[in-house]
This record gives sequence, C-alpha cells and structure tokens, in this order.
Amino acid sequence: MTHGAILLTVVIGVELAVGCRTGLAQTPEVLLRDGGRALEARDFARAQQLFSALVKQSPSALNFNYLAMAEAGAGSLDQAIVHFRRSIELGNDSPEAHYRLGLAYIGRRLSKEGISELRLAVAKDPRLSSALYALSAALLDAGRPSEALSYLEQARERSPKDAKIWASLVRAQFEAGNAKEAIETADRAVEALPDEADLDVALADVCFQHHEVQKARHLLESASELLPKDPNLKLLLAKVSLEAREPVETLAVLKEAPSSIGAPGEVAFLRGSALALGGKLDEAATELSKATDSDPRNAKYLVAYAWVNQLQGRYKEALTPLSKARQLDRHAPIVLYRMALSHFVMGQYALAAETCDEALRLSPGFAPGYLLLGVVTLESGHVESAQAALQKGASQQPALPLLHTELGAALFMERRFKEGKRELDKALLLDPKGADAYFWRARVLARQGSTEHAISDLETAVVLQPGFANAHHELAELYSVRGDPQKAAAALAKEKEARATKAGDERQRLFEILDDLFL
Repeated sequence: MTHGAILLTVVIGVELAVGCRTGLAQTPEVLLRDGGRALEARDFARAQQLFSALVKQSPSALNFNYLAMAEAGAGSLDQAIVHFRRSIELGNDSPEAHYRLGLAYIGRRLSKEGISELRLAVAKDPRLSSALYALSAALLDAGRPSEALSYLEQARERSPKDAKIWASLVRAQFEAGNAKEAIETADRAVEALPDEADLDVALADVCFQHHEVQKARHLLESASELLPKDPNLKLLLAKVSLEAREPVETLAVLKEAPSSIGAPGEVAFLRGSALALGGKLDEAATELSKATDSDPRNAKYLVAYAWVNQLQGRYKEALTPLSKARQLDRHAPIVLYRMALSHFVMGQYALAAETCDEALRLSPGFAPGYLLLGVVTLESGHVESAQAALQKGASQQPALPLLHTELGAALFMERRFKEGKRELDKALLLDPKGADAYFWRARVLARQGSTEHAISDLETAVVLQPGFANAHHELAELYSVRGDPQKAAAALAKEKEARATKAGDERQRLFEILDDLFL
C-alpha cells in the first residue's frame, strides 16, 4: 500500500468513528442512538446491523448516510458506495457526504470516481481540510503530483503544523520533478516544526525514496538528536548511512545497537556491509555469515555474503550463496548480475553473457545488465553485439558514465573514432575522474593524430589509477612516437610493476569498477 493510500485509510477510520448520540429502544430513535454509539466504539458490525434496521423503518438521507459509514468501517465498501449515493440522491448533497463517498471509492481502488467525489467536496467547501488532504493524497497515488500540489498548498496554509501535509507536499514536489523546491520545502517544514521527530523521519523517507540520500541522513540525524534512545531510529539512520556509502558513520550508529532490533539478522547485515565497504573483509564475512544464519531465506543477506566473497577474490565460492538467493527470489536481477560478475572474472564469458541475458529478460529496464553484457561481449571480441547492448543501456540510463565509456571503446574498435570520442566526452562530463574514459579517449586521439592530447589523457588516467597497466603500455608507445625514450622506458617499467599485482589484471580491474554499481 502506498504512503498516500495508508493516509487515506487512516482518514476513513477517523471519519467513520463519528456518529450520533441520540435515541430510544426499538423505535427509529433508539436504533439511531445505539447505532451512533456502536460507531463511536468502532463496533462497525453492530452499527451496520442497527442502521440496516433503521433504514427499513425510516429510509431518510441521513440514515442511509449512517448505514454507509458503518458499512465502510466494516469493510463492505461496495454496499457503502451504494448507500452513500442513495443518501445523496435523497438530498444529503453536503461536502461531507461527497467526501466520504470519495473515500469509499478510493478504498475500492476506483481512483477516478474517488477523485471526482473529493473534488466535488472541495468545490462545495474549500475550507474542508480533510477533503483537501484526501484529494491530494488520491492524486498523488494516481500519479498526478502536479495536480496535487495546489490542494496541498491550501491544506498547508490551513494547517501549518500538520506534519503529514508537509511530508506529502515535499513528496508531490519531488514527483512533479521539482527536486530543488522539495528540498527547500523540507527545510521550511523542519523550521516550522523543529521538535517533531516524526516529521524528520517522514521527510527522510520521502528524500530517501527520491535518491536524496544525504538529505535523508541529515534529517534522521536531527530526529535521533530529539530521540537519542530510540533504537529503531538508529536502525533507520544506519540504513541510510550505508546507502550513502558512509561505512564509518554506519558503524558508529550501530555501535551500541542491540542485535535484536529490526528484522532477524538485520543489524549483522548492516554492520557486515559497512565493514566490507571499509575494506575489513574478514570481519565483514563473519557478520554477514551471522545474518544469513539468523535468516537463511533472506536473499538480500545471501547476495551481500556473496559480494564479500567476490571482494575477497573467491568468485567461485560466491556462486553458492547466489544460487540459493536465486531460488528464493527469481525476480531480482541483482542476483543474476552478481553471478555474471563471477563468471566474467573467471573468464567464463559465454556463461556470463547468458546470465546477463536472463537478468534482462526478468528486468528489461535493468541498465547495469546491459553494461555488463556489453563489457563481456566486448572482451570476447563480439564488438557489434557489445555496441548494441551498450547503446540500449545508455538510452535507458544516460547518466551512467561507464555505459558511455564502454560504448566509446566499442565504437573505437569499429574505427568509428568521431562517434567514439563523442561518447567518451559524455562519460568524462558525467565523471571527470573516469580513468577508463581518459584511456579510451587517448586511443581515439592518437588514431586521429593528436598525440600530445592523447598523452595528456593517458597521464591523467595513470594518476587517477596508478595500477592501470594498459594505460602505462599505451603511454610508453606514445612517448616513443614523440621521441622520448626515457619516459617510454619508465612507463614500461610501471606497466610491468602493475601487471605483477592484482590491480594490473584487466578483468579484476573491470570487476572493481562494475562492482561499485551495487552493494
């Protein structure tokens, strides 16, 4: 259930608890009185029984309204809709009647009808804050955030201390594509309600969902200052800190966290993942092993344990937990992606490509799958296939620099130098520290006769990545072309030194780059 739908459910519950307090015995007056009391007590089944009897004796607009409220509270939404409509037909054309009918439609997932009724309620009484908020939540859930904004602004003006309205307004601004405005609104919300930890948490959740991880972390830190002993808040902060790739912060938050909080094994999972990010692989493996022992059917824990195995160079061993994860979650492309990474580093290119294809059948929009498929097919010499995969990935996720780098490399291999340079320029615009993009652009420039520019790019590449053996090799050749034998000899010596280490292994180096896409 979405955030807006949950809020609407709460609204329904609150509204349906309201009733009448008057009446006597088996007469209409007594049925009305007892039905109202049942509504107040949230005994919706009894209220429904009493109001059903009441409308048989007195089928008025008001009585049908009460019956519909009881039916909605009991979950009989189809009946509630019929009786709300009957109440309106009999003359109860009030904003509240349309509001409650709108809520019933929304509860039945009939968003078009629900939104129409809620709009009518707001048109009849623009001061009806509950209808304003319900309408904005329904529009958000229907994927119409721009329409929701004006209603949320009105609701906020009427209720400036309502945390849920602030959080929904920020969400609507994000979903309408106004990220900068959303961040500014979040800051204003915190200023308006500085002591509301729940608001900080709600805003953090919205920011996190829209990839503003650092903002989410800062909000959770503020909430944690307000509630320093709340273990669940610490767990949330640890999760967001891990997502922000801040292992030291994650471990600091978890330092005093009891292992019992969260889901079984969750604290060990977070701690192990943070340790792995910090390079403490043996300790990470121990913690992640604890996590998988606590919940052997948690695919996420198994993938993390496999990841640490891969970081330790145990690519074959990583396939065992990944196979288990695959059995548990056959729709997660990340499992197949990690399996393909192991196959790639072990030189099993055909198996790696096949696994990538399977991941992409599961999730055609999974851009990293196209990237890895492109790398694998490029390494195995199938340049045209690699280019097709990389172009597909770049069209789906144009902000991923490595896709442009590898596509540039594929175009270079086809001697399409002008197009290749254009892709490599894009890659470096997205990531000015991309050593591979400098390397491949240098090769393009060298073929175009721009030797000095090529040397400059290669020198940048080896500064960014000193163990880049192929870059040192190309640099040695270009120094020789320029007539600089001393520099050429030094570059060859660095190439030899790099190849003697793990950093000089091209597959291992590419694994490290590809691995960084996911925890």
